This record gives sequence, C-alpha cells and structure tokens, in this order.
Amino acid sequence: MNSLYGSPLLSAWSFLVGCVVFMTGFFPTPRTIGHVKPVWNQSTDSSGSSHRMAWMVIDALRSDFTVNRESVPFLAKMEAMGHLRTYVALAQPPTVTLPRVKALTTGTVPEFLDVLRNYDGGALAQDSLVHSLRRAGRRVVFYGDDTWTRLFPDAFLRHEGTHSFFVNDYTEVDNNVTRHLSSELARGDWDLLILHYLGLDHIGHLAGPASPLIGAKLAEMSDVMEQLYHGLTARTTGPPPVLVVCGDHGMSEAGSHGGASAPETRVALHFVSPMYAGRRQADPGREVHQVDVAPTLAALLGRMQSKLLSVTARHDAVSMALGILLQLTRLSPLSWLLCGGCVLHLVTLGSSSFIEEEHQTWYFLSSTAWLLLLAAELPPLAAALLLHYIGMAGFFYMGNSNSLASVDIAAGYVGVASHRPTVAVLLTACHTYAAPVLATLTALQLAHRHRCFPDVLHVLVTLRGAVLLVYCCLSAAFVHHIFVWTVFSPKLLYEAMWTAVMTAVACVASGAVWWTRRKL
Repeated sequence: MNSLYGSPLLSAWSFLVGCVVFMTGFFPTPRTIGHVKPVWNQSTDSSGSSHRMAWMVIDALRSDFTVNRESVPFLAKMEAMGHLRTYVALAQPPTVTLPRVKALTTGTVPEFLDVLRNYDGGALAQDSLVHSLRRAGRRVVFYGDDTWTRLFPDAFLRHEGTHSFFVNDYTEVDNNVTRHLSSELARGDWDLLILHYLGLDHIGHLAGPASPLIGAKLAEMSDVMEQLYHGLTARTTGPPPVLVVCGDHGMSEAGSHGGASAPETRVALHFVSPMYAGRRQADPGREVHQVDVAPTLAALLGRMQSKLLSVTARHDAVSMALGILLQLTRLSPLSWLLCGGCVLHLVTLGSSSFIEEEHQTWYFLSSTAWLLLLAAELPPLAAALLLHYIGMAGFFYMGNSNSLASVDIAAGYVGVASHRPTVAVLLTACHTYAAPVLATLTALQLAHRHRCFPDVLHVLVTLRGAVLLVYCCLSAAFVHHIFVWTVFSPKLLYEAMWTAVMTAVACVASGAVWWTRRKL
C-alpha cells in the first residue's frame, strides 16, 4: 500500500495540514492592548437611575419582518401610544448566532472564525455587560438558546438552555422558553431577564421567509412581548421599565444566514417603555450599528463602558508563508501540467466578482466535459478530469455557493430525533459536498477498473492541491481587500472543508482498494 498509494495520500494530508497552518495566520485571534479589564463600571450619572429590563432576542428577526405592524400587533399598539422606538441594527458578517451574541454583549466585532465555534463554543474570555452586572451584584435570569449558557456558564441567577441547531423543531423550542414567563414576572429578584427565541430561525431553515409559518410565529412573538411588557409595568417601581426586542442576525431569501446580504445584516431593534410617552421619535427606522446595543443597554441598566476596548487583529505572515510552503512542496512543476482546463478556474480566483459567480465557470467546464464524455471513449485520466469538472458544477447545481448562507443546516437533522453535533456536522458536510464526492468516487472506481488507481488519485489530489495553493496565495495577497471577510474568507473556509472531505475520501478509497487486492 505504501508504494502504491503513499505518495498521493501524503500529498493530500500535506495540503490539508498546510491549509490549516495558513488559516491560523490568516484568521488571527484579536489581542487586547493595555489594561482593559474591566471595561464596564458603575454609571457616573448623578441620578443613579437603573431601569428594570426584559431583553427579548428573536433569532433571525430581520428588519422587514416587523415593518408590517399587522404581523406584530403589540408593536403597532405601542407605536400608537408613543411607547415605541424603532431602529435597524446593522450586523457584521458572519451573520451566525455566536459572534452576534458576542457583539450584542461586548460591543466589539468578534472574530471571523467564531462561525466555526458556533457549533460548540466555550466561555467568553473578554469582559461583557453580563459579566459587569454579575460583578456588581445585579441579578440576570436567562432562558433560550444555549449559546448564552456556553458563553456565560456562571453568570445567571436562573437559566435553562434550549438546543439551537435542532431545526426540525420550531414549536417546543419556544414553548420551553415561554413557560417560564409567568413565574419570572411574578418574582421581583432579577434586574435583567434575557430570552432568546429560536423558532423563527428554524422556520427559515426549513421553509424560507415566505412561508405562512413566519406570520404565525411573529404573531406568537407579539403575544410574548405583550405578556412581558404588562408584567414589567405592573410590578416595577422607580424608573420606568424597558422591553428590548431585537434579532441577532437576519434571514436570506433562501431562509439561511451567515453571509453579508442586506436581509442577513439588517436586523430589527425595538425599545418599548413608558418613558418615551409624549416624545415623538425623530427618525423611526434609523440605522444603527449592532455593536452599539451593548453600551446602550448598559446606560439603561446603570452601567457604563469606562474604557474603549482596544483590540487588534494582526495576520501572522509567518504562519501564512509556512502553510503555503507545506502545500508547495507536494507540487512538482510537472504536476501543474495536469491541471488542464482548471487553469481557467485558477485565474478567476483573483477576482471577488468571479468568486461570487464561480458557478458560471464550472457550468461552462462541465458542459464541455459532458460533450467529450458522450462523444468519445476517453482514457481514464482524461475521464477523471472531466468527472472532476462535472462534480464541481454539481456542487453549485445543488444550491451551494461561496456564501456561508447557502449551507443547509436542516440537512444535518434528516432522520435525527435529537441534537447530536457530530452527526449533524457529518450529515451537513455529506449534503454540501455530495456531488463532488460522487464524481470523485466514480473517477476512482473507473481507475480501479482500468488498473490505474494510483495515477488517477494522484491527478485528483494534485488538482485539489493546486486550487488550494493558488487560493491561499491570493488570499494572502488580498488580506487587506475590502471584501476580505465577505468574499475571500468564506471561500477559504469552503476550500479548506472540501480539502478535508477529499482527504477522507482518498483515504477510504485507498484503504478499500488495498484491502481488495490484499484478499486477492
């Protein structure tokens, strides 16, 4: 096995390791400068006012969902009474829950790689509004998305988390939050009640924003808002209470999120309080930055951000260069001749517009490949190249793109009765890369039949490595490009994931062929 398959498998692993090393330098961890902890202190307001607050986060509540007040009658009622302030919060990509919760609670822009930690992130290391309230002896209660309990494991007086990724459920996941409201509103031992509802987001993943289920869910959320507000105003003495309603991110027209499109980054933000009565909002629907929500809530809760959180995120040029070198060592000058028509694809990777429209390149190449496959009896190596083109085109034919928003999270829960992160990741990866994996296995089966398995495997691995190497070099060159986080970074994650899947396929296929020949 070593003599037959060792070289292409070693190349595949070298490309994967090199990519990981490159990404550690390309996606840096922000470093704080100077002494910045704690950054949240007691307000210097002489009145010392502190408003009791309920903070209702509705996952995927994009701004246009609440523009039509008929869908949310409570907001219409509060607007008529003059108790409502409406804004559009602009979220930075990646528009997934964990980095958005970090932005809402710290007032800073999180790391891009938080999109990967979204599945299983640890405790938040930097200071936040939640940590500040706990230090001050203020009591915070939480119910909803367990992302919060992972970020703030010891910060809540009472809490109960719900699984955020079991998207098949959009009813019980919200009922498990709402069932606590009556008892919590009857208590007087908390200063901030945080609720994070997931049902709207799950409906988006399953049926999209045009589903009739969206309207029903918004009406349900309206009833929750009304229950919260009446409970707050009935029991609060002193400064008027505040109900804050917002989303963490929006929802694309396909029902997903993670990208940088307007429906994903424009998020609803509403403040409801009797203190606004008699004062008309000068500019309803004004755009604000989502990172400004944290200091705004801090001011209302009697806290203030005493210091600007000074952070820097520097790219590690040494790690990037080492990652490129690890990949380069496995590509001989002769290997580049194997790329054939992929030269056209490699050239297009230098343009952000071509990356966004990459499917057009593969559609063109696959059309040519089909014609050649149907018209002639091709050698196995040539057929493998054409199958590669067809497989990559199939990736886009299945609705995928280079935007994180096109990842179909619902595919990870087909036939699954409960939340299992490992199973969900594997099923999602299989669904996303089904077409190129099928094309690769077909090419390898054809090669095995013609007794040229090592040669075809070497060609396919070389193609993967050449594309990955060129894209890493281009990413390093465009590290300060205006679209580095919205176009080039998501594409790099897709390339890294496909390299990992390709390496796994190569190992499994090689092992199967070796075992078959050993038995013979």
